[in-house]
Amino acid sequence: MMLLIHGDNLTASRNYLNQFLAVAREKNQEIIRLDGEIVDLTGLKQALESQSLFSQEKLAVIEGLLSRKPSLEKEKIIGYLAGLEAAPALILWERKITTSSLIKKFGPKPQAKLFKIPALVFHFLDSVWPGNQTSMLKSLKLLKSLKTEAPELTFYLLSRRINQLILARDLGKAGLPKLA
Repeated sequence: MMLLIHGDNLTASRNYLNQFLAVAREKNQEIIRLDGEIVDLTGLKQALESQSLFSQEKLAVIEGLLSRKPSLEKEKIIGYLAGLEAAPALILWERKITTSSLIKKFGPKPQAKLFKIPALVFHFLDSVWPGNQTSMLKSLKLLKSLKTEAPELTFYLLSRRINQLILARDLGKAGLPKLA
């Protein structure tokens, strides 16, 4: 089984990954965690193909492999993973949305689970600007409906938006094209 967990909603995707890891611990599986930014093909083969001392089932988690800078080593690793027949359970975790063309490199094997930040969060953030008090009150209803989302995510995005508004005020019209 190969599972790709990706998306920009890091809290939800990380919680999903932690659920898999908790189930693996309950089943007494050996959990192998690899950093996709620095792993090489030899280290990956050793981790996946070696036998456990107590012949436990393995669950391999590779974080950040697909968002790694393009390189020959990355292509070799993807080719190796795509060609595995009898592989241990493998989870690829990415902090960004992975393109479908990159997912297709693995063939029909990977099951992909996408976690996106809901559009409702961005509607709320778009309503935050100076002089928008009346519509801001309406957006408080939006804020109440965001209770299902992680409050840390909403707080982070709101503080980033306020920082952007302060920069826009300080830089003026000349600096605005540099900001989104």
